[in-house]
Amino acid sequence: MSKVTDARTAAIKALFGTGAGLDEDNFADLIDAIQEAAQEHEHVSGGGADSGTGNAAPLYTIGAFVWIIPGTLETGASQGPRLRCKPDITFLEAELLVQTAPTEAAIIVDINKNGTSLWADTQGNRPQIAAGATEGESTSFDTATATDDDVLTADIDQIGSGDAGETLAVMLWYKQYAQHDA
Repeated sequence: MSKVTDARTAAIKALFGTGAGLDEDNFADLIDAIQEAAQEHEHVSGGGADSGTGNAAPLYTIGAFVWIIPGTLETGASQGPRLRCKPDITFLEAELLVQTAPTEAAIIVDINKNGTSLWADTQGNRPQIAAGATEGESTSFDTATATDDDVLTADIDQIGSGDAGETLAVMLWYKQYAQHDA
């Protein structure tokens, strides 16, 4: 994993991995941890020597779309909210964390943009959590960009065949380039 992934996973796991049920208070803490991790890794231009301007203006920021699916997992389409995209974003990583690990089979998640999978051509690249594990990720996308008003949804395509797994966090990390006026 990258340093960015390590830092945000550590922040999220500190809250998510406590074993306590997901309630209103620790859900708010989880969202705060995700936002703080994203802000810590906001990228800015080199300015000075790199640009000749001496100005350090943001090139892009890091953010995440987050779905929390509480309780015992079940397969199904459109789990959680429909999320509307920001302008001109590039997906970096789909990250999964589950509070209770699945057994005997992996949890497999699909994320759709306007109803079409981000892995429409390469379904094997969908993010998954292996049986017995509590986290998984994917950094390979067939569709890696979105624009203003695209709608994202998350599907659970497979769950553990012994224990399904419980309380899933799906995070779709993205970068958004700064908009510069001409």
